[in-house]
Formats: sequence, C-alpha cells, structure tokens
Amino acid sequence: MNTTLLSIIIPVYNVEPYINKCLGSLTHCIDSNQAEIICIDDGSTDQSGKICDVYQGKYTNVKVIHQKNQGVAAARNTGLCHAKGEYIAWVDSDDYVSFNWFRTIKENLKTRPDLLIFDYTLKKQEKDIRWNLGLSSEPTREEFIYALSCDSRVTSILMNKVIRYEFFKERRFDEKDVILEDYHLLTYMAPEFKRIKYISKSLYFYVQRENSLVHAVNLNKSKLSAEIAYHRYRYFTSLGYQANRNGFLSMCLWFCLSPNAYKKPYEES
Repeated sequence: MNTTLLSIIIPVYNVEPYINKCLGSLTHCIDSNQAEIICIDDGSTDQSGKICDVYQGKYTNVKVIHQKNQGVAAARNTGLCHAKGEYIAWVDSDDYVSFNWFRTIKENLKTRPDLLIFDYTLKKQEKDIRWNLGLSSEPTREEFIYALSCDSRVTSILMNKVIRYEFFKERRFDEKDVILEDYHLLTYMAPEFKRIKYISKSLYFYVQRENSLVHAVNLNKSKLSAEIAYHRYRYFTSLGYQANRNGFLSMCLWFCLSPNAYKKPYEES
C-alpha cells in the first residue's frame, strides 16, 4: 500500500534557466511527509541535471534519476516506475506552481477522486491568461469525455490533472509517440474514471516558450496530431459516449494551415 499521498513527476531536459523556479515553487509549498518530487534528467547537456542534484541534497523528498536521452514519454515512464504515491501529479520543468497548489490538492483528495482537475494560468509573451475549464464541481464521466473530445477548454495536457496511481499500473506512455503522448494515454483512461472532481482555481503557471517542443511543428507531426485526434473520436463513439467532432477537425485544420507544416521535419533529439 502506498504511504505517500502524492508523487510529482518532472521530466527534465535542457531547462537550466527555468528549473530553479520550478523546483523552488514545489519545495516551498509541499509537505515533505506527504509528497515526493521525482526529477527525470533525460540526458540534459546543460546544467539542469546538476541543479536537480542540488535540490536532492537539500530536500529528503526530492529524488533525481539520470538517464540517457530517450524522450518525454520514456522519462514519464521512468518516473512512474519510481513513484510511491497514491496519486500522480505532473509538472513540466519550465513551469511552476502556485503557493497553495499542494494545500488545495491535498484538501480535495480527501474525497478520493480518480481524477482531480483544476484551472491554470497560461503565461505567454508577458501576458497572463486564466484558463477556466468551466466544468461542474463533480462532472460525470460522460460530461468529462465530451469536454475532452471538444479539445477546447478541457485539453489533454497532464499538468492540471492529478490521477490515482492505480490507473497507471497496467498502462504506460507509448515511447514511440514523439508528440501527444499525454493525449493518447488520457484517451484510454477517461472511460475508466468513476469519480472526477474539478477545482475552479488557478493552481499552475503554464509557461509557453517559443522554442518549446509544442511549437516544433512540421508536416509529420501535424499529420500525426490529426490522426490521433480522429482515433480518439472513433474510440469514444465506439464505446457509446457522445463525442464532438470539433476536436479532430481543429487538428485537421491546424495540419492544413500551420505555417510550419510544409517545412522539412526537425531532427529529433
């Protein structure tokens, strides 16, 4: 039986300018007896891994695993292999959390939901945009799946979701996925969630950098995104759930209109 309430998994790759703020925000707000921070240094070539090691030496609940570069899906899987928490939370290494992130999550996990989801703030070019999901406080599985299929307010990013560890016991991220590894996994998990809780508070700061992986758009990635979105729509409807076509149609439009879609693919790291 897991004795730690929360395992926070952070894939780390060449984020030297940002990782201090990320880890600082976490270590200042969490209870070391109830949460662990697992940093997966995925073959960083800058000082990111060494900065993580400093935090490991200073805080007993920080664990650092160094591995050769294998991609974000593999890093997430490594984190899951080392996690001891009853719940899993995800933080991106160039983002940071609010001062009441852990306290609010801990309070809302008392009702033992399968999925806890909350609002966040998008930080984009000096602008702060509050991302309000607009769900009911305890959405049904059907409501959540429909909102997820719209891929509008409710998206498949993991950093605003806390998921019970048992849902990862028989499932891992597909390490062949170069993009949308979270999208794929959440598609198959969503029909299994029985109890969902939504917090209408912004607890997370999502920093959108121009050179981040999500902006590295090319023809292959755009096409793959559209195919994955179409598969989600077909999967949800095959199970009898109401799904919105707008999710995959918007991906198709992105594929057709992206200014980078017809450039040669970038080399994968």
